[in-house]
Amino acid sequence: MSGDQLLVFLFSIVERGIGMTVKTKVNDEKAERDYGAKVDTLFKRKTREQLMQESHGIQVEWVKTTQQVSKKKTDEVCGRVLANFGLQCLRKALKQNGLILVGDEHEQKALATIEVRQELKDKLDPFVVLFLRAFKTFYNPIIVTTLHILVSIIHLGLPAFKTLLKKFLNCIFKLISVTQGSDHEFLNTLFRCVTELIKTYSVY
Repeated sequence: MSGDQLLVFLFSIVERGIGMTVKTKVNDEKAERDYGAKVDTLFKRKTREQLMQESHGIQVEWVKTTQQVSKKKTDEVCGRVLANFGLQCLRKALKQNGLILVGDEHEQKALATIEVRQELKDKLDPFVVLFLRAFKTFYNPIIVTTLHILVSIIHLGLPAFKTLLKKFLNCIFKLISVTQGSDHEFLNTLFRCVTELIKTYSVY
C-alpha cells in the first residue's frame, strides 16, 4: 500500500470514528437534542424474546451483566476504538521514513523551516480539521495520540493550521488548565504543541 492510499484509508477511518464519538453540542441548532428529559423507546430495556425476534436469533446488542447497552453508547465506544486505531496507524506511518514523510521533511524540522512540497500539503492538510475535532471526543487516548501527531507535523506549514490556529490554542490551553501538575509528560507535550504552533503560524 502506497502512502497516498494509506492516507485515504486512514482519513476515512478517523473521520468515521470521531464522528461517532463527538458529543452533541448544546449550542448547535442543527443537532438533535438529548437532555435525558424523556425516555426514548430506543433505550427502553427489551425482553429476550424481543431481541431474538428482531435479530433473527442473533444477539446484536452489547450486554454488560444484566444491563443492555444502548445504541448511542455502542456507537460512542465503537467510534473511540475506530478513531484511536486510525490515529495510532497514522502516527506510526509518520515515523516510517519514506512512507509519508521523507528525509528532507525531517531535515526541515531540524532547521525550523516551513517550506514543504505542495504534494505533501495536499496529503496531510485535510487531517488538520479532524485533529481539531478529536479534542471534542473527551477521550484521553485519542487526545494524547493527536497531540503526538501534531508535534510531528506542525512544522510543515500546512495551510489549515494557520486558519485554525486560535481554535487549536484554545483547546490546548483548556487542557493545560485542567491537567494535574503530576502528569509532566502530558504537560510537556501540550507546551511543545503551543510553542510550535505559535512559532510557525503566528503573524505579528
